[in-house]
Amino acid sequence: MGDLLMGVPASEGALFSLQWGIDVLMLGFGTWAIFLIVRINRTLKGKVRQALRYFMVGIALSLLAVISSLSSYHTLALGSATIEIHRTLMAAGFVCFVMSVMRFSKLLEHA
Repeated sequence: MGDLLMGVPASEGALFSLQWGIDVLMLGFGTWAIFLIVRINRTLKGKVRQALRYFMVGIALSLLAVISSLSSYHTLALGSATIEIHRTLMAAGFVCFVMSVMRFSKLLEHA
């Protein structure tokens, strides 16, 4: 049956390590982006600051989704229902990104 690398057949090992590398890069860039937004938000006030906060929360939720896909915890059982953690975090992050865009678009309407 062949060797296994963390439960992945050896023939897929290169693809697995490539995906792992991409995930690690995403974690690095996402963390950097959050620190950058926090730094920028210190100088801003009002509605721009609020819009950037939604964007930052969206990034944080995306990072948590990547972490959940790297970990062994992929699903959450609530009674008879099963929730896929990665998709739920990505969906919540998407909602935050949309909220951020809505806040920025309101700023443009008043400009």
